[in-house]
Amino acid sequence: MTIRLLCLAASFIASSPLSAVTFNVTPTSDWPEMLNGPGFLQPGDKIVFGPGTYDIGQRKLIIKYRGTATNPITLSAADGANIVFTRDGQQNVINLLGAQHLKIKELEITGGDRGIAIGNDGHIDSKFITLDGNHIHHTGDAAVTANNVNTKYEGMHFIGNHIHDTGGHGEGFYVGCNDNKCQFFNGIIEKNYIHDLNDLRNGIYQGDGIEIKHGSYNNIIRDNVIHDTNYPAITVYGVEGQGGRNVIERNVMWDIDNHGIQVAADANVRNNIIFSSLYDGIHIQNHQAAVPGNLTIVNNTIRSNVGNNPKTSYISGHAIRITNPNGGTYSGPILLANNALYPEGSEQAIHTYLAPPGITSINNVGTGIAPELPFDSTGNLIDDFVDFLNKNAFPTVGSSLIGAANTSFQPNNDFNTTSRSGSNDVGAYAYRAGGNTGWQIGPKFKEFPAIN
Repeated sequence: MTIRLLCLAASFIASSPLSAVTFNVTPTSDWPEMLNGPGFLQPGDKIVFGPGTYDIGQRKLIIKYRGTATNPITLSAADGANIVFTRDGQQNVINLLGAQHLKIKELEITGGDRGIAIGNDGHIDSKFITLDGNHIHHTGDAAVTANNVNTKYEGMHFIGNHIHDTGGHGEGFYVGCNDNKCQFFNGIIEKNYIHDLNDLRNGIYQGDGIEIKHGSYNNIIRDNVIHDTNYPAITVYGVEGQGGRNVIERNVMWDIDNHGIQVAADANVRNNIIFSSLYDGIHIQNHQAAVPGNLTIVNNTIRSNVGNNPKTSYISGHAIRITNPNGGTYSGPILLANNALYPEGSEQAIHTYLAPPGITSINNVGTGIAPELPFDSTGNLIDDFVDFLNKNAFPTVGSSLIGAANTSFQPNNDFNTTSRSGSNDVGAYAYRAGGNTGWQIGPKFKEFPAIN
C-alpha cells in the first residue's frame, strides 16, 4: 500500500474519493516522506501539522508539489498549534524547487542555513507561492530567498510573516538575481514585520530587510514594518525594461544602519515613513546596470536622525540623496514632490552631486527648504509633528505640512490608507483634525488590511 493510501486510511477529510484531501500529521508521522513526495499530494490537498517540533536533522527537505490556481496545495499549522520546523546549519530548512500554487501558512521555521529557499526544478520554475503568517528566525543566512539563476519567479505573495535574527548575509527577503540573471515579477511583499537582521556572524556586515535585484519588475512592497537592519530596510534596483515599475508604499522603518530606502530606477516610492537611518533616508544611486531615473518619490516623511540610533556613530544623513548617473544622463525623469524632509544637523533635505537636468522638485517641505523649520531643545521639530522622536509623525495643528502639497502628484490614500480626497497635505499622512485615528507605529505588525 502506498504512503498516500496509508495516510488516507489514518487521517483524512474528503467529500468523495476523488476530492482534495486534508492530512493531519504529527511529529511522529512520516511527514518527511509526505513532503518530499514525489506524487503524494495532489492539487487541492492540505497538510495540517499538529503541535510539536519537526526536526529535519541531516535530511534535505525538498518540496516540488504543484497545485493549480483554483486548487492550491496548502501546508499549515493546526489552529492554535505551536509547531516548529528546524534542522542543523548545513542546509536550508525548507527548499521549494519548481513548486507552484503552494501555500505555506503559520509555521515557525528556525535554524539551518536559509529558512525557505525557493528555486527551480530543472526547467520548471517556482511560481505563485504564498508565504502567509510564518515566523522565521535565527537562521544561518537569509530568511527567504528566491534567487536561482535562470528562474522566472512569478506571482509570489509574502504576507504577514515575522522575520528576525538572521545570520550570514542576513536578508529578510532576497529576491531576484544579480545582473538580471533571474527575474522576480508580479509579486507582493506586504504586512511583514522584519527586524534585527544579521548578527555579524562570520564577520559579514549585511542584512537588507527586503532586497529586489536588478531586472525584477512590477512588484509591490507595502505596509511592512522594518527596524534594526545593517543594510537598507528596502533595496530595489531597476526593471531593465522588462515590465512595470516596482512600487514601495506605506512602509515604516527605523534604526537602519545604512540608507532607509536604496533605489536605483523604475519605481514609485510613496507614503513611507523613515525615522532613523545611519546614512540617507532615501538614496538614489547607480546599481549594477540600473542608472538613476524613472522615479516618482512623493508624500514620504523622512528624518534621517542618527541621534535615535543607539548602535552606531553619526556618519551622514541627507533626507534624499541622488548620485550622478553613469554616463552623465538619467535613465528617465525623477520627480520629488510633497515630501516632508528633515535630516539631522547640517545635512540636506535633497542632496545632488552637480546632477544634470532631469530632476523635478516641487512642494517638498522641511529643513533647508524655505521657510526653514527649527528644532526645539529636545530635538523635536517645532509645530510640525506630534512627537517625531517617539515615532508619531502625524502633523500637529497648524503644521506647515497641512495644505502645502501639490494635488497633481499626491497618491489617492495615505500611510493609513485614509483617502486624500479633499486634502493636500505634505508627507505620509493626510491631516485630520481629530489626530491620528489609525495604527500607532511601534515594533509590531501594521494593523489594518492592505488595499488590493
